[in-house]
Amino acid sequence: MRLLTIRSCLPAIDGWTVILVLISLAGLLGLVILVGSLLYWLLSARLFDVQETPWPLVAGSIIQTLVIVGAVEIGWRRRKKLLWKEIGFGKTSLRMLALIGVAGVLLAGAIEFIERQLDVKPGDLIPELIAPQGFVWTHFIAVLLTVGLLAPIAEELIFRGVLYSWLRTRLNMFLAIGLNAGLFGVIHMGYPLPLMVLVALMGAVFAWSFEKTGSLWVPIVLHMGQNSAVVIAIYATLYRTP
Repeated sequence: MRLLTIRSCLPAIDGWTVILVLISLAGLLGLVILVGSLLYWLLSARLFDVQETPWPLVAGSIIQTLVIVGAVEIGWRRRKKLLWKEIGFGKTSLRMLALIGVAGVLLAGAIEFIERQLDVKPGDLIPELIAPQGFVWTHFIAVLLTVGLLAPIAEELIFRGVLYSWLRTRLNMFLAIGLNAGLFGVIHMGYPLPLMVLVALMGAVFAWSFEKTGSLWVPIVLHMGQNSAVVIAIYATLYRTP
């Protein structure tokens, strides 16, 4: 039963398109795993040891972005013959995006404040993923570019551009945001439970920003500001540590 029609400023996406995007996502991911496993088997003896470095995370962020963008391109944009602006990438002023980026940094600070107030301790999981070897300039730049700036594009495209837009065709704003945020928290299941809840809270903020503006650039830049602030804070701490 249709509870509420989608806001006119959000992309129009039907359930079949969502299924095709997810199928394309699974197919591309399977192909990446197959090719990656084959290459690793053939070249593992010649590759330098990348364990305990951020390079697997950097490579994973690049592959994730390519796979998600490819799935959306195959299952939605090209199939429907749409322009990128018609699936959420409409024109947004640079001034607004700059302000949103600052808001993302403030969001990271707010999450850190909540963690401290609730005595939520993420532990060493995030630092170990982002900077397992301590402060290294090349690692810092690579992680900032991929985890800080690239990964949010893919995550917002699939979670807000595809899933939230579809949920919003079926549910009212509060239910759609709540369900979308819950899915965003669950996908980070490697984190401790309290941190997953805070990630879900961030997902709700991203979905709300998309709801109110109709532009994917807004949650993307908000997400970029938040991720980048975390990466910079971790590496800055390591830089000051002897």
